[in-house]
Amino acid sequence: MSRNVQTGRTCPDSEPRNDDQPDLKSIGSVRIGGLDLPVLVDPSLESFGEFDPVGRVIRVGTGMAPEVLASTIIHEVLHAIDDALDLRLGERGVRAIETGLVAAARDDPGQARRWLAGLLAGPRVRGRAGA
Repeated sequence: MSRNVQTGRTCPDSEPRNDDQPDLKSIGSVRIGGLDLPVLVDPSLESFGEFDPVGRVIRVGTGMAPEVLASTIIHEVLHAIDDALDLRLGERGVRAIETGLVAAARDDPGQARRWLAGLLAGPRVRGRAGA
């Protein structure tokens, strides 16, 4: 189950779980809106992941396939962005954006790698390129 700490809502598991949990020590934290949010592995978590807006922390569970873990982290980062910018997307909006981003990356992994490489190679800027 995926649970949002803010709303308490849960979503049924749609992905199989396994014991191939990657090492998250390299993730450490993610910077959103000037805040560093720790990303913690929580073996006691009863969901894939959660964002705690009060504690300002992202927690992920264990036992997920690498692609499920990546999708979970994207999902929780979107919740953190939603909270930081007061977008009021809610679970439905966050899930829709997560699904779209994951689908775009899976549809053309080579292009997704090029986009990410371009983002990582360029200077840090605010807003969209060309905006």
